[in-house]
Amino acid sequence: MKVKNLKELRKFIEKSINNALENEVFETVKETEFEHIQDDVLSVYSPNYYIRRDDFGIDDPENIICPPVKNGVLKVENITQFNPGYETKNHGLGLVKLIEYGHRASGYFYDYPGDPKYTESRPFIANTKEEIRETKSHVKAIKAGLERNKIKSE
Repeated sequence: MKVKNLKELRKFIEKSINNALENEVFETVKETEFEHIQDDVLSVYSPNYYIRRDDFGIDDPENIICPPVKNGVLKVENITQFNPGYETKNHGLGLVKLIEYGHRASGYFYDYPGDPKYTESRPFIANTKEEIRETKSHVKAIKAGLERNKIKSE
């Protein structure tokens, strides 16, 4: 790509960075979070009082989303809602907070008999962030995204 001035170059680089964040970096974060959902949440115990959802549950990759990147900032959200099929006072988007922080810590609670294995904090989001920091997988991903956009980086 030929650029005529610094303004065009800056615009191209910013667009490429945002694109790499929305694609390669988001996919890396999503995959890492999905692994932590499996390891930190689902494998910890088998439920006795409910059946885990096949669709729209905490392990549905469609619930891990990326709103449009703006100004080089990637935001990844898990939008899993409480199961509306259960008779619980909890509803809406608080399920992720309940799992991440545990019973009552985030203003949400388990309102059926509970085993401490699932009522305590299962910090899959914090563990995802920590793994990404330690492995620097986000750096590798953004480099790959920039290369795909014809920008070499070191």
